[in-house]
Order: sequence, then C-alpha cells, then structure tokens
Amino acid sequence: MSRTRDQRPMILLAADPRRNRSDRENCPQTDYDVLAARIRARISYPGAGAPLVAALEGRLRLRVSQAVRAYRWRASVYVSLSEGVGIPLSLMRPGAPHVMVAHLLTSSQKRLVAQRTGFLRQTDVTLVFSRAQERYLREEHGLSEQQARFIWDKVDHRFFAPVDAVAGGAASGGDGYILSVGREQRDYETLIEALRTLKLPAVIVPGSTWSHRSRSSLSVPDHVQIREGLSYPELRRLYQAARVVAVPVRLGTRYAAGVNGVLEGMSCARPVVASDTPGLVGYIEDGVNGRTVAAGDPAALRATIQELWEDRAAADRLARAGRDTVVGARTVDHFVERIAGLVNSLS
Repeated sequence: MSRTRDQRPMILLAADPRRNRSDRENCPQTDYDVLAARIRARISYPGAGAPLVAALEGRLRLRVSQAVRAYRWRASVYVSLSEGVGIPLSLMRPGAPHVMVAHLLTSSQKRLVAQRTGFLRQTDVTLVFSRAQERYLREEHGLSEQQARFIWDKVDHRFFAPVDAVAGGAASGGDGYILSVGREQRDYETLIEALRTLKLPAVIVPGSTWSHRSRSSLSVPDHVQIREGLSYPELRRLYQAARVVAVPVRLGTRYAAGVNGVLEGMSCARPVVASDTPGLVGYIEDGVNGRTVAAGDPAALRATIQELWEDRAAADRLARAGRDTVVGARTVDHFVERIAGLVNSLS
C-alpha cells in the first residue's frame, strides 16, 4: 500500500459534525478544532467508501476506509477521537504513535474484538472518560498506567456559562423548571415517575432517541414538556433558566453516559443531580458540587429534586461549586492541553 509522508499529526473523527454546525459562531468550541490548532494537525473526517465496505462498516460500527486513508498519509502522530476509527487504525499498525480516545470499550462486541485481535496492546495510549473503563483496561487486559489512562471529559465553559456571563445576558436565571437533556442510556422512565407526583414543571430534551420510543408508553404528565430540534443557543437558554438539572442514567452503565448533561449543567451554574453509575464516578462529589442518587430509584430522585427545588441556598451553593469544578479542570482548554502534552511526549 503506497503511503504519503506527512510530518504533521493527524486527528481522526468517526463522524462529520460540520453538516450540523453551519453557524459556528453560535456553537460551542469543538475539542478537535482547538486541538488541531494547538498541535498543527490535519483533521480526517469520514467519507463515503465503496458500497460493500460501507455496509460492512455499518454492521461493525468501525470506520475502516477512513483508517486506511489515514494510514496512507503516514502522520507523525495519530489521535483518534473515537474507537470507531481508532480500532481499525490500531489493527493496521500505522508505524507512528497512536493515541485513541475511547468512550465505550466494554460492549460485548468490542470485548470480543479486543480478545481476538489484541488491538488494545497495539495502541500506544488509550484515554477513557470513565474510571470503570480504565479499570477494565488495566484489570482485564493488563495495560500499564502509560497505556491506559483516565481523562476528564470536557465542556466549553465560555459557551455554556451562567446567563450573566454571556454577552447580552440578563440577570441570573434558574426559577423555571427541572431540565433533563441527552439520549445515551438515559432513564427517562425513572425521571418521569419521580416527577409524576411532584407536579413541578419540567422540560426533557431527549434528542433523536425519542423517535425510537412511544411517548404514550411513558405516560408523560401534563407538567412535563418535550423539546426537540433545538439550536445550541436555545439549549443554552434552557440550561440557564433551569432551577434543577437532572441526569438520570440507567443502572450499571459503565461508561460516561450522561457526562455532557452533567458538565453543561454545572458549567451554566445550575444545581445538578445525576444517577450514581460506575461510568460517572468522580464527575460529581455528592453534596459538594452536585448531588448523586441511586440509579433506577424514582423515590430517591424525587426527594433530591424536591430538596434542591425548595432549598435555594443549598442549591445555589452546589451550583457555584459545580461551575468552579468545570472552570478549574474540565474545560475544552484543559482537555486539549492534556492531549497536546501527550502528543509532544510521543513525537
């Protein structure tokens, strides 16, 4: 296979977000854009391959053709921002250091691939957003501290900010409703059950997941609204005006599902309550910068939401601490600097 030498690093994305970000000025910063500028890297987006290859990729959820194109460039360092493209690239042994940022490696399919191919040992560094994923890599695959590392997920704290910190903003928000956002492993059934008897106004933004579920089967109460198709500024306004942000995640989830909702709510200085799942351990310190409750327990979630709703002083204290947590260690800038330092050490 012929290869073109390119001494620059390469960042590989397993999805092409450009089509959904036509108005970039009104969107949060993207980690890959900031990272590309920081390390002067080329960005590789997925593209249409041959129909047979595309069908295979769809079944495997792997970006094989994109990995082949990246391999041909012979970058100085590869940074895969998803295991969807990182796994096939590792299997090709690219001949340059490879850093893979992985979200979920404990699915049955990826476990099988790891066992049969050994791709994890062929990756120089695997970064994960969950302590549970890090333990899996260390305990079940014997990866060293250098090979398998935890890294905090991130949020654009300048975009997702308290309303009085955003240009043109008014006074502080936070009097309106309970807000829940997101789709991965969300347990909206438990949230709705918790809200049913509270009779407090609530807004759920479930994303595309809702199209795969029946609304009637969830029996959404009249005081709960469903919002879809929001722009980033509209989503930010919802966070800013929320009185409580709830992030219900399914019991036992071992990856950082729900982390975007947690960090965006904290970044907007809203009190956050989230399910205590293995994948979210460490993102919230209960009673310090937010609240955690047992996953799948509507009574516990109901009691905590009511407590935050009624005790404004405690809720405001948690909200300020949550914002401080984000600004102190979990911004896009922090994430980029950690990756850039790793790339420089491998170059």
